Amino acid sequence: IETDTARILTYNAAWQLQNNLRDADSAISIAKLFSSETSVKSTNRALQIFGSYGYIKDNSAERLYRDAKYTEISDGPSEVQRMLIADSMIEQM
Repeated sequence: IETDTARILTYNAAWQLQNNLRDADSAISIAKLFSSETSVKSTNRALQIFGSYGYIKDNSAERLYRDAKYTEISDGPSEVQRMLIADSMIEQM
C-alpha cells in the first residue's frame, strides 16, 4: 500500500510540474518525503527478516537499506521537506 501510494504521489507531482501548476513544488516535496521514508521502512523490514545476515556487505538487503537511507538525506533531508510542505500550506491559507 505504501509503495503504491508513493508511486501515485510521484506521478501526481510529475503531472503538476509538467502542467506548470502552482503547487508543484509542494507536491514534489510530499512525494519525496513519503517515498524516501517508505523505502527506508521497507528495507528495514527486509533487514529484520534476514537478521544479522542482512548487515553483511555482500547481502543485497544491506545495499538497499544504505541506498534508502541516502534518499532521506539527498536533495534535502526529511526535516527540510517537512518545512517546505508546511510553508506551502501556510501560504495557501
